[in-house]
Amino acid sequence: MRIILMLIKKEFLQVFRSPLLMSILIVAPMVQFILFPFTADYEIKVLDIAFIDNDNSTLSHNLINKCKFVMTDSGGIQEEAPALGIPVLVLRDETERPEAIEYGGVKLIGTNKNNIVSNVQELLDN
Repeated sequence: MRIILMLIKKEFLQVFRSPLLMSILIVAPMVQFILFPFTADYEIKVLDIAFIDNDNSTLSHNLINKCKFVMTDSGGIQEEAPALGIPVLVLRDETERPEAIEYGGVKLIGTNKNNIVSNVQELLDN
């Protein structure tokens, strides 16, 4: 363990001795942060398309909440998205959540390409 600590100390001392290494490790990230501050922000502000792995995490819920609509074949998302006020297009011919369709936040559209495109276009236009 002592040898590893000595090697780490040696490497840190080398970084501070070399102006080139100092500029690469310290100055370059600072310049990037000043020129591109949005890169340090993990908040989702603009998102055209998202693929969500429904793991029921806060991140998944926040991502769904920022969507204009959701296309899914997941039963869980058929329940969650309407609760957030997000329209859902279900890419199935049948659903195990008929109450979601009755509620009105979910539309069963199947897997036909033309049907999917027309329903997506309708949601984007509204």
